[in-house]
Amino acid sequence: MAEPALTQGSLIHQAISHHARHRPRATAIDADGLVLTYGQLDEKMHRLGAELLDGGLDRGAPVLMVMDNGLEACVGMSGILRADGCYVPILPSLPVLRAAQVIAQIVPAFVLTLTQHLEYVAHAVAEAGLTARPVVIVLDDGVVADPQPAFRAVVTMAQWDRARHCPEQKNIDEDLAYILFTSGTTGQPKGVMVSHRSVGNFLGWAAQCFGYGPDDRFSNHSSITFDLSVLDIWGAFRVGGTVCPIIKAADRTFPAKFIRDRRITVWFSVPGVITMLRKARQLSAGALNGNLRLALFCGEAMSAGDAAAWLQTHPDIPIYNLYGPTEATIACTYHQVTADNFDPRMNVPIGRPVAATEIVIMGEDNKPVAAGITGRLTIGGVQLATGYWRRPDLTAAAFPLNPLKPDMNVHLYETGDLARFDEQGVLHFLGRRDSQVKVMGFRVELGDVEATLNACPGIEEAVALFIPESQEIVAIVGDSDKSADDGVVLTHCTDHLPGYMVPKRIERFAHLPRNANGKLDRAAAAALLLTKNGAKDGQG
Repeated sequence: MAEPALTQGSLIHQAISHHARHRPRATAIDADGLVLTYGQLDEKMHRLGAELLDGGLDRGAPVLMVMDNGLEACVGMSGILRADGCYVPILPSLPVLRAAQVIAQIVPAFVLTLTQHLEYVAHAVAEAGLTARPVVIVLDDGVVADPQPAFRAVVTMAQWDRARHCPEQKNIDEDLAYILFTSGTTGQPKGVMVSHRSVGNFLGWAAQCFGYGPDDRFSNHSSITFDLSVLDIWGAFRVGGTVCPIIKAADRTFPAKFIRDRRITVWFSVPGVITMLRKARQLSAGALNGNLRLALFCGEAMSAGDAAAWLQTHPDIPIYNLYGPTEATIACTYHQVTADNFDPRMNVPIGRPVAATEIVIMGEDNKPVAAGITGRLTIGGVQLATGYWRRPDLTAAAFPLNPLKPDMNVHLYETGDLARFDEQGVLHFLGRRDSQVKVMGFRVELGDVEATLNACPGIEEAVALFIPESQEIVAIVGDSDKSADDGVVLTHCTDHLPGYMVPKRIERFAHLPRNANGKLDRAAAAALLLTKNGAKDGQG
């Protein structure tokens, strides 16, 4: 007898209990040899949820998770959702000062982490200056020393594993599933709030479009702070498949062996992984053949070179290019790249909208433009985020009312991207309208980097530039007798920014160019850098 399907409107974690009832011995997580069945994961989810509720977690409250990809991360997410909370992941590699900015915004009553990260969490919580100390719940079986003063209590796995069974769920699908913090223009990260309903729409569409099933093994390549991981983890749980988190850094950078050894059937990552495989000569003909049946890429523009390399070396493994900001829940358009539709003269199209999603290309008059005309890419539909955590000003600016439906009180998301539809209705991404860039799939506001640079003692003015060819951020600094030296500047950035946002080098000029309004002119600064580098090349 076939397993019953999930009901419409289910909360995303309820799929775990669904499969635990019908296939309790099926493998839910295979994390580098650590395995949990659906029955075991369901039990841990309920016990952790009960511990959070017994401790007084309020409905809808954010719970901080400090850990990397792995089995514990999956348990933590599911337990938080079972307790009617929403999860907020940060990585233990994040600079303490940056983590403190997130903690100060969400004011968590609970933090989930591993024993090895307790000291890091204590420093970040102390730096955040919370008036109420959080309870820390440890998800591994390590030995916990004396509680840190920054915590109200530390609950070990042995303690929470004895918690009572969870009461009836109160959340509905309009409640939050997670908050992901992204780069902000003011130097403060902003939290994107995403509901169960928005995630559920995409997961349901993806399962149908890509033919997901219980025999699929999903890679979890992207960090749990990057929303590609939502499809990896919750897409697997939705259909009763197995998620295989990548634990080792080497497997993340060069994943060919991981794909083969772990019998991955569905791969999902940024297109830059193709570039790295090409450079390492790991994308030879048939190198990924075996179990892999589908390759999905999202998070940055897919180049023609990467697409051509895939089509040449793995013509029998379908490849899809997806597009979507965090505010539109993982991805909102998709395009299958084939030998018949591939054009080597341009980046790969981003395709057509997913289910229940509206894409409108707006002109400057706030009216849709015709096919072939470039305009602002705006998004509508059920996959839109609820907004930014405790930032109604940012929410109102980014999610205005849809001018095409003035009487319906529905919103569009202004992506800041430029795009056009071609005559066949296929969407093409044409770049950014503002200073936002993608560095290896991570969204970076150059204004955020600039705010950090300008906060460094000894820096009077600075501009951050992105060099697409080398995938690096360069700091352009106005030089003076009192300027901080390069080492001081880079140390300051490393203390305040994630690694992918730290400038790779610093270039100095006596004066930085300004426009007619007196603002620093990023385009003119880029021209200065190009001229300087050209002069260096000429001397060589």
